Amino acid sequence: MSIIEASLIPLEGIEVNMIEQKIKDFCLNTKCYILAYKTYEVIVGKIENNEIMFYESNLDPEQLLELRVFNDCKELHIWKVDNSFYGRERIDGVGDEEKNVYEEDHLLEGKEMFEAESGWVLLKNKDIGYQVYYPFDFKKLSGSNVYLKIKNYYDFDNDGLIVFNDARLCGFYNSEKQRVGE
Repeated sequence: MSIIEASLIPLEGIEVNMIEQKIKDFCLNTKCYILAYKTYEVIVGKIENNEIMFYESNLDPEQLLELRVFNDCKELHIWKVDNSFYGRERIDGVGDEEKNVYEEDHLLEGKEMFEAESGWVLLKNKDIGYQVYYPFDFKKLSGSNVYLKIKNYYDFDNDGLIVFNDARLCGFYNSEKQRVGE
């Protein structure tokens, strides 16, 4: 078993009616973010006190294509293939995954930033039709860019070449590398 396989908890046979409960169980007693790719939109939300929250939207599991529920320590990743859902959990400290990890920060798209209702920010780029609400306090951003931290898990093949096997979302940060959304 490779280092990468040792840190994964595969999930098989996820039924659509189980998705919301699986999210709540995964985030029990912790705050998590949720990134949902649906057939008609991409939404970002949060899970707090066992409640799934989005700005002017809902999870709508029947329309899900892919879902990532995450915080600094773990991620639940669910995806749809044909009409079936599959998934995996990745939890820091399970296995030896820290040995082969490459971290990177991805700048979130949005030329304009607006304060929505309390605790939510709208990032928007009219040029490409991008508009997504994020569960952040606008005042804490103070004009900063927002980044999504990603851990990439890799191993080496028999020829010594790097092979990326998985990636995990970790959280949102500002330009000063401080967590936002807390």
